[in-house]
Amino acid sequence: MLTYERYYKALTGAPEHLLMPNNVCNVLILPKPTPGGVKRSLARADKKLNRICQDIKNGRVLKRGFTALSRLSGKAQGLPWQGDSRSVAAIPGKMEHKAKNDVRITSDCNLCGACEKNCPMKNLNKSQGKITQNHNCTSCYRCVNLCPQRAITVFFHARPRWQYMLPKF
Repeated sequence: MLTYERYYKALTGAPEHLLMPNNVCNVLILPKPTPGGVKRSLARADKKLNRICQDIKNGRVLKRGFTALSRLSGKAQGLPWQGDSRSVAAIPGKMEHKAKNDVRITSDCNLCGACEKNCPMKNLNKSQGKITQNHNCTSCYRCVNLCPQRAITVFFHARPRWQYMLPKF
């Protein structure tokens, strides 16, 4: 029987990494994902998530991701973005804090509302004939990838060369 304590231990004791397709469309060094590559990445992630859920359901606790090398790697990757990964709030001066206030909308915007409708943080609002931000951006890139005019950028302000679209299965 899976008790709450074992379930909690399984969740907190088994960090996992899922390789997902790149959706950042305005950074030159990041490649555009191919439709086949996206489908393969999502299928692998789905298979891994099913296996993880089954392990948790069975009370199996795995200790992946707790080696000294994995901790060092995670800390090194997190420092430029958010600072100390144990902190909840974005740290002033770090990328995550800068991105909260760094949504830019060009004059190409036709006020269609796709960015406002799809923002999970409710960061964007249409008011007084323009799109404004609430300084709560998490750089998910949904607005950038869904803007039909390619008029919005987040953090990296090059015009998007392409837009990531989730494949239809």
